[in-house]
Amino acid sequence: MAGTEFVQMRSGFSVNFEKSNIPVVGIELNPFVEGAREESLRFTWYRLLNDQKVKCCVHKLKDATFQCMSCVKLNLPVKESYHCSMNCYNDAWNYHRQRHHEAFMMLGRRLNVQDEYKDDLLPDRKEIMVDQDGKSWLRVGCFKNYVPSRDDFGCILRLETVLVDCSLRSTPHVLVTDRVIVAPPAPRPRCIIPVMPLMGSSIYAQHSAHQSFRVLSYNVLADMCATRDKFSYCPSWALTWEYRKQNLLREIIGYEAEIICLQEVQLEHFENFFKPELEQRGYSVMFMRKQGGLYMRGGYKYDGCATFFRCNRFREVRGYQLVFKEIARAVIETLQPNQKETGIRLLKDNVAIVTILESLENKTVSCNLNSIFCVANTHIHASEEFKDVKLWQVATLVNGLEMIGKLGIPILICGDLNSRPGSAPYDLLLCGKVDSQHVEWPNDPVGIFNHLKLFHGLPLGSAYRSLQITDGSHPFFEKQRKKTNFMTGEPWFTNFSNAFSGTLDYIFYSVPLLWLIHEIR
Repeated sequence: MAGTEFVQMRSGFSVNFEKSNIPVVGIELNPFVEGAREESLRFTWYRLLNDQKVKCCVHKLKDATFQCMSCVKLNLPVKESYHCSMNCYNDAWNYHRQRHHEAFMMLGRRLNVQDEYKDDLLPDRKEIMVDQDGKSWLRVGCFKNYVPSRDDFGCILRLETVLVDCSLRSTPHVLVTDRVIVAPPAPRPRCIIPVMPLMGSSIYAQHSAHQSFRVLSYNVLADMCATRDKFSYCPSWALTWEYRKQNLLREIIGYEAEIICLQEVQLEHFENFFKPELEQRGYSVMFMRKQGGLYMRGGYKYDGCATFFRCNRFREVRGYQLVFKEIARAVIETLQPNQKETGIRLLKDNVAIVTILESLENKTVSCNLNSIFCVANTHIHASEEFKDVKLWQVATLVNGLEMIGKLGIPILICGDLNSRPGSAPYDLLLCGKVDSQHVEWPNDPVGIFNHLKLFHGLPLGSAYRSLQITDGSHPFFEKQRKKTNFMTGEPWFTNFSNAFSGTLDYIFYSVPLLWLIHEIR
């Protein structure tokens, strides 16, 4: 039945699609196999030829079971391409061949092509499969993965999987998709708002009189978190990693950023996709995964933070990795015995990558302190029940960065802080301290606030808040201001789902060592 996904399990293995059985033209279908090694299986993909009881063009009262694909390719009348049997098609072959030749010659004259049409001989009967319902399927692939083409648009696909070992006499496992669709066009590029009247585009930060660079921070949403429960408003096919990864890459590359900070990057997607794709585009890469994983079908899944920078613009001077769980263990050891059990709440798997970069001028190291800056990339704990943990993680990070800042090195902090504007972690970064009267101050079951340095000397600005000092003459200025919370200066949201809408993602930068000159809205 069209649109129905079903799996037979008599042979001890199963094949299915994890999130959606709606194929998209140009997007790879990657079914999930359980209970058998992929190399022990044979996969065959088919396209349904006649799912609407089409009649034979010769024997008008008989249902068609076969279609001439050459007629389809040459845009000849579709009704004249159907036959009730292979014998019927054989009898009409000379007629078809003549029509194919004439159609190709007309096409060749329009395109000024001097050639003859190389008509295929009668199709191999093995290419056509007729199922028990009398439906004809054209074989289109023989590997586990399949990329639907334009020819598949509007059609239903079928995947048959059998054990290679014929002696086991396994029943084919059948997976039937919905009709193949075409994805909507890519969204329009986000507009660029100048903060100062300097040349350039995208998000820029200027750290010397003559140099600027672009910075991008992006939580890419790990595939293991892109579930229908969280994003039920999103079409199922748009949640698949095979679809999302192409859109993510197009957007990330489109910003042409010299520095890219990604959060929630799933480990296997970093190794198999982000790392090779960005390395071949001239980026160096650092990755730090969280210690704890999420158990899913197929084993544990891990995510982490990844920082990329262009090799022709910067070199890495030094790198640090902060594993908040390891730091928390040392803190818990200093607590009173009656507090240690409560202190376990600090043991979260979040991490941060801190990288000191030096600008390259004329492909050589500039050897100038003004050309050195620090980039921190982090993903802070998410649960609202652990606000004290959020603050502890941010304070731990910023206290370490303060030691770097005392050397006169500018600081960039990029990431998903999982903290709204006005929260204690946000105020600590932007205001340099957390007031003792802050609403989140009493939320301290470990008593950690009494031992934590909740102030710093790093003058930091928030990139999005800088729109408040933007030249209002820009044509998009007023439109974008409406998307900004006038009380906080931050966007109304950077994260949107059924359960939550708000701003959690930021870029903070040293003021006045770095100047923001443009930003993307």
